[in-house]
Amino acid sequence: MAELRDNHANGRSAREQRVSRPVAGAGMRHQVARFLERAQAQFQAAAYREAGDIAQRVLALDANNAEAYHLLGAIAHREERFAEAEALLDKAISLNRRSPYFRHSLGNVYRAQGKFEAAEAAYRQALKLDPGLSAAYLGLATALRTLGRSRDAVVYLERYLQREPNDAEAYNELGLNYLELGRLDLAVEQLRAALRLNPAHKAARDNIALVLLLAENFREGWPAWLRSLTELPFPHPSTATAPFEGRRVLIHGSMGVGDEIMYASCLPALTPHAEEVTLHCDRRLAPLFERSFPSVRTVGVDRQGHTQHVIGILAPDEIHIAGSFLPAYFPPNIERFARRRSFLVADPAQVAEWRKRFDGLGTGLRIGLSWRGGADPVNRRQRSIPLAAWGSILAVRGVHFVNLQYGDVDGEIEEARLAVPINRWRDANPLADLDFFAAQIAALDLVISVDNTTVHMAGALGIATWALLPKVPDWRWTMAGTTTHWYPSVRLLRQQEAGRWEGVMQEVATRLESCVAAGLVDT
Repeated sequence: MAELRDNHANGRSAREQRVSRPVAGAGMRHQVARFLERAQAQFQAAAYREAGDIAQRVLALDANNAEAYHLLGAIAHREERFAEAEALLDKAISLNRRSPYFRHSLGNVYRAQGKFEAAEAAYRQALKLDPGLSAAYLGLATALRTLGRSRDAVVYLERYLQREPNDAEAYNELGLNYLELGRLDLAVEQLRAALRLNPAHKAARDNIALVLLLAENFREGWPAWLRSLTELPFPHPSTATAPFEGRRVLIHGSMGVGDEIMYASCLPALTPHAEEVTLHCDRRLAPLFERSFPSVRTVGVDRQGHTQHVIGILAPDEIHIAGSFLPAYFPPNIERFARRRSFLVADPAQVAEWRKRFDGLGTGLRIGLSWRGGADPVNRRQRSIPLAAWGSILAVRGVHFVNLQYGDVDGEIEEARLAVPINRWRDANPLADLDFFAAQIAALDLVISVDNTTVHMAGALGIATWALLPKVPDWRWTMAGTTTHWYPSVRLLRQQEAGRWEGVMQEVATRLESCVAAGLVDT
């Protein structure tokens, strides 16, 4: 680990050296020191096996050498053997409880596993032992952001940057924290500072593009978006359809299913300009896309067959691109967004089957619910709303609720002890059959969902949808407003305070009661 160089460059204090059990004779101590020095050099050269072998030789000479256990723990961390890394670092700490470096390394292992509370505690212990340990400030700040405590994270990042003013990664992290706080101006400022220090810092470049798009600054945002995807000299978005005119275009699906659906909204604008369009998409989306875009040749592929990067112009009449490339050209500005209500077409026979099923529930509005979203722990925490918080919505009478949450939710629903049922059908599995899922959504009166694939599917089908968004949402929803450029049938309901869903849920319940009274859904 990079931090290991910091840990050992400072050497061990006399106190630390006394903790390890002495080996016999000055010559033996000198040999142990030389072995440790060689092991460190091998570690820094990423020769982990060799470093580990030397560390084991140290332990053969001095069974209680804390530095050797620390090094072995660092190697296990690098090789993603996290449980072993924890055990080795715990052993090192038990032999030398005064080392801040050991605590810092343990914090890094915890953070790599998503154990952010434990990481926070380890970093704080490291700083208590050595308030001057710069790397621990950065680690602590990163853990705090993932725990949703960006205000605190900013404090520690500023302390870190006072000590390490030329660290581009720290400026990138500071930019992300200002983004979490909704301070988009400061976020861009810090991200640009990261790029000034390191023009090759890809994460900072990518993050600038996302912040600009979140702020609806499409004039700067789309070119920045393109630069984040490729270094190839593709035309500026202001030239509109220039890369595609008269060419055979092969589009590679990218990111997740929701992204593929959203980027597919660009296809109707692209096809009139291209000679031929072939779309590689998630295999589960292929039937739906074939039906919806008859002029596009659709090829279903496994997820691992996808690419997230532009491949480029392979011949004068051929271009390969990722789907995420399309929005920069279709559309390049707000005025060019198509205002069609839908662009996906569900299977009419399957829609009829779902309507028949819903008729069996009785009279009243049929409303689909989805409450979890986000692929990584940070996004999942920000986007998801526990079922226990849906009480005011589930209390609305005159409606039938339908489960749209993907994955196994039976235990979750049972544990919530809901006052009314959320109707489920065992053969409805969006993780396996997205065409059947599309038909299920198309047969509903309304979808209420957190930011996940369900919102994209419902919006693309033109179904009335209420999307429940955190205070700082994903870039595609921008920072303000109740409507979205991508899906006219989707209404955006936003948190007013980060982490607090009560106001949003009450607003949904009030709107829903009004819809029941009127006998229709108002988007």
